[in-house]
Amino acid sequence: DHARHGDIVVTADVPLASGCVKAGAQVIAPTGRAFTEASIGMTLATRNLMTTLRDTGQIRGGGRPFTGQDRSRFLGALDAAIQAIKRMGK
Repeated sequence: DHARHGDIVVTADVPLASGCVKAGAQVIAPTGRAFTEASIGMTLATRNLMTTLRDTGQIRGGGRPFTGQDRSRFLGALDAAIQAIKRMGK
């Protein structure tokens, strides 16, 4: 609710990420994936489809384990978000 332009939000919660992107924040998943205005619509649709498939028992299990590559991607994405905000003058 408080995210705004110039903020960085780290979340794996896709609906939360959507709201933060719409508010103008830089949003990054813990795996380093950046949520953007261009990607959030498809990401929400995929999330909703996967939820339906899990709820109906058509698929089981969760996501893959967190890896060192995820950590590295996250650190790179976080640095990129910080640099973008610095360029904006915030």
